[in-house]
Amino acid sequence: MLRVTKTQQAKLSDASIRRFTSQATARLERHFPKLHERRGPAETQALVLVALERARALGMTRERDVARYIDLVYARGLDFAERPGAEDLRIQLSDSSKAGSWRMNNVHDQIAASTPRS
Repeated sequence: MLRVTKTQQAKLSDASIRRFTSQATARLERHFPKLHERRGPAETQALVLVALERARALGMTRERDVARYIDLVYARGLDFAERPGAEDLRIQLSDSSKAGSWRMNNVHDQIAASTPRS
């Protein structure tokens, strides 16, 4: 049987986080080019790491849900769910009785419904 030491597990986890952060940063650059140009790579990467930690703290475990959370933070700001009038978003995001996918789907739907179409 293969045994993985705590040190090896930590290195694997670090590599996974670096890979995910790199992919998220590249995705943000593709989907939000003007915002990425204004913020630059260093600020974008720092924001991705903060958003990743916040998503984890909210109990999101699936990469897709975390990526969607990061997209919202990048486009709307770290405090998007803390602003006045965003109580429903805050409640939905912090409802740990629901799966992360359910929460992110509802938050995305709510934001999409309230965003004017051009």
